[in-house]
Order: sequence, then C-alpha cells, then structure tokens
Amino acid sequence: MGTGKATLGLQPAAADGQRVSPRVRMLAGKSLCLANVGTHAAVSIYTVSGRPVGNMLRTGIDGTVRIPRLSAGAYIARIRNGARRREMQTVNFVVSN
Repeated sequence: MGTGKATLGLQPAAADGQRVSPRVRMLAGKSLCLANVGTHAAVSIYTVSGRPVGNMLRTGIDGTVRIPRLSAGAYIARIRNGARRREMQTVNFVVSN
C-alpha cells in the first residue's frame, strides 16, 4: 500500500477571467484533496491502465474526496463539476511508498 505521498505538479495562478485547471493539493490516507473543483463534483479514479479504483466519488465543500486506499502507482482522476456534467477534466497523480 502507498503511504499517501503524492508527487504533484505545480500550476501557476490564473489571471482574472481564466479557467483554472483542477490539481491535487494533498493525498493523505483515504483522503484526496483537490483544488479548483466545485463542491459535489463527481470524481472517478483509474489506474493508468484504465482499471477503475473509485467511481463517482463526491467532493466536499473543501474539495476533499474519500477514496479507497491506493497502492503505489500512477493514477488518473476524472472530474465532472456540478452543472457542467458534460465537461470533464483530468488530473494525473502518483502515489509512492
């Protein structure tokens, strides 16, 4: 099992009027905290080979998602925000030992 450490890419702050991409703020135990996502966004997590490990999870008011404990490896989070369900964004993250 992974320790909950994640390698994250930093993104610059957006200028006024620009859309900001979601990103991982923190991964600790069974909580994945995402930045720049709407409340109650639907999040699905997959391995890089496409195997689902968490499906249609919901973000809380602070962007935190309860997830299954993840083994070390690379993952993809697909995010669908509230009213814009047709619009999907992705975040890649790595869990290391």
